Amino acid sequence: MSKSPQRFREARDRGSAFLLKHMRPDGGFGDPALGVTDYYKVPSALQVSGHSDAANRLCHWIRTHGMTADGDFGPRPGGTDDYFYAYFNVWVVMGAHRLGQFDLSQRGMDFLMDFWDPESGGFYSSFTDRDEGTKQDLWVVAGCGIAALYAGRLDVAEGVGTWMKTLMGAQADYPARMYTVYSRTNGLFTDVDLADDVRYVVHNDAERDQYFFHPGIAGGFLARLYQATGDEEWLDLSKEYMRFAEGANDYLFRLLRAGKVAWAASVLWRLTGESKYQEMAVRTGDYIIDSQAEDGYWNSDGEAGPSNDATAEMVVWLDEVHQAVGGGMLRLSARRTRRCHKYRVGTTSSQRSAPDTGPAPLRACLGLVAARAPMLLEAIVAVNWAGARGLERYLCVVAAIGANDRVHLP
Repeated sequence: MSKSPQRFREARDRGSAFLLKHMRPDGGFGDPALGVTDYYKVPSALQVSGHSDAANRLCHWIRTHGMTADGDFGPRPGGTDDYFYAYFNVWVVMGAHRLGQFDLSQRGMDFLMDFWDPESGGFYSSFTDRDEGTKQDLWVVAGCGIAALYAGRLDVAEGVGTWMKTLMGAQADYPARMYTVYSRTNGLFTDVDLADDVRYVVHNDAERDQYFFHPGIAGGFLARLYQATGDEEWLDLSKEYMRFAEGANDYLFRLLRAGKVAWAASVLWRLTGESKYQEMAVRTGDYIIDSQAEDGYWNSDGEAGPSNDATAEMVVWLDEVHQAVGGGMLRLSARRTRRCHKYRVGTTSSQRSAPDTGPAPLRACLGLVAARAPMLLEAIVAVNWAGARGLERYLCVVAAIGANDRVHLP
């Protein structure tokens, strides 16, 4: 296997090639009997690997065959009993928003808002129950927070950050173990249900299956929340959640559940420049590549045979690792992220103004971006404009982010 910096991109593309074989002529994906549980991650996977045409066809299929009047996504073969019901919707919202399919993402986020608990800031892990005793799971809450970031519900995303702060503050014996379920009446659940212990606690020295995605999905969300707000509190909390992964044994890193850890480490490397995050991203990315089948797919942890679910997710995380360490990518430092928030003059996107820099026509263009796509503007103004190639850099960043969320400087 090649050890070139491009190996993560190459493995990503092998995975997306496998997924493309499962696109149906009507634009749908995979086994119709599996419904949303087979396709929910695929729009993002196809988009990050350069197959936006197929991803958009799938979004059209979801719009016409897979979305209900209230913004739920299906078909849903498992019913409504799963405590992680909302998590499937998170990926559809995220993928649709990245593709500009805003009717899907906004209606999908409206549906997810029915799970939100504004008192704690978290999201309920139940399709029906909405009381103070209803459990809230870290990975479900974090996923819904990511969807909120994409859909522009920044107040909801910050509420999720507050919930994660509460959860971290209640931990005991951290980082040797992390408890991951909470309710308003019980607080942190530390009396573990032995029939489903992996739901409630993660041990960083375990040599059996654990939900090792918890530090990754929490750390990744919080790092993105920091990028959206410029609030150092969220960056610090992201690092604290990832401290659990820093001390974890090698067995856990070899699970595909570590893919989210690779994502969070990739984002933190770009934000902080701390080499430990780069090393963690590369280490985990290489383990993901090692577990890829020759035909490009991945198995789910503990299961035999190809998994479209696992394959789509690994494609997305390998793309994150490639962006961070694949060569030629812009690393946005925390200093630049803080600087890019200085243009804010209000609390809502309509109150923000473009930075007073660059040619006048470009300033006018960025003014529209400030009103309509503030997160895009934040990425743009994080770039160093100085130098004779300033205009070229502006246009390069705008075009690259609009095309595929990547930034290559000429």
